[in-house]
Amino acid sequence: MLRATGRFILPRGWTLSQSDELVEQIKSLGLPFPIVAKPIRGRGSHGVKVCHDEKALLEHASSLFAESPMIMIEDYLSGRKQQ
Repeated sequence: MLRATGRFILPRGWTLSQSDELVEQIKSLGLPFPIVAKPIRGRGSHGVKVCHDEKALLEHASSLFAESPMIMIEDYLSGRKQQ
């Protein structure tokens, strides 16, 4: 509903499961880097990281999968500079 109004900028999001095909999963999405990777469940900013390339995303995803079988990735929104 928020997306439909056109007044809000919302990131696209994907969930990834721990698997042997993680590299293929990531490549198939054609992700726009930088990308944000984070746990599905968390507290505060625990585990949230901006990944600037595929290598950084794979490394961070590996550390997140040590805590959970699923993670979330979403578009990085840079925000607006205030004047």
